[in-house]
Amino acid sequence: MKPDSSCRAGVLATLLLLLGSLSSGCEISGPASDTVIGPGFLPRNTWRSSAVLPFELRRIALLPTASLVDSATVNSGRISMGNVLRSELSRQQAFEWVVVAPSQLKRWSGREEWVSTSELPSGWVQDVAKKSGCDAVLLSELTDYRPYPPFAIGWRLKLVEAKEGRILWSADEVFDAGNPKVVNAARRFYRTNLVASGALADSRSVLESPERFARYATASVLSTLPERTIK
Repeated sequence: MKPDSSCRAGVLATLLLLLGSLSSGCEISGPASDTVIGPGFLPRNTWRSSAVLPFELRRIALLPTASLVDSATVNSGRISMGNVLRSELSRQQAFEWVVVAPSQLKRWSGREEWVSTSELPSGWVQDVAKKSGCDAVLLSELTDYRPYPPFAIGWRLKLVEAKEGRILWSADEVFDAGNPKVVNAARRFYRTNLVASGALADSRSVLESPERFARYATASVLSTLPERTIK
C-alpha cells in the first residue's frame, strides 16, 4: 500500500525540521519546542587542593546547614536545602556520609552550627571527626535563598580533612535563575537527570519548581569536588 499524500507531507515536514535544527546548531533531543540554545553557567568560584581526594578518605561528617543571613526566608530554607544536599551527596555514591544533628554538634562544640568562614578552634575538626567516626568534615552554608521565581540559591561549602585539618575543597557560588546562563544549565540538567512525562517533560518546568531547581544548583556545585580514587 502506498502512503497517502498527508503521510508523505508529514514525513517531509519532520525531515525539514530536523535539517533546520542541525544547520542552526540547536539541540534536537526532546520536543522540538524545548531546545536549549546558548552557553550554560559553570561554577568557577571553587578551590581544590588537588584533583583527586586522598584514598583513605572514606567517611565524611555532614554538619548542619548554617547561614549568616538574618532572613526568615533563608532560615526556613536551611532545613530543606540541607535535605537536598544530603540527597545529592547520596546520589554520588562516592563516600559514606554521616549526618551530624544540631544537638550532637552542640554537645561536641558548643554550637548547633558552624559557617565555613568561621575561625575553627584548634583541634575542632579532629574532635568532631573522631566523635562521628569520620575522616573529614563538610561545612555547608546557605548564603542566598529565593524560593519563588526567579529562584536563587547560594552555596558556600568547605571540605576539611581530619588528620591535619587541611582544606581539601571549597566552593562559593550563587545560582540565580535571573541569569540566562543559569537558566540554560538548569534546563540541560533537567533534561538529563529529571525529565518527567506529560507537561513536566518540558525542561522549562525546572524554573517553576523550587525543589527541582535546588537539585540542579546543588548537583552543579558538588560536581566541582575532587575526583574519588578507587583502588
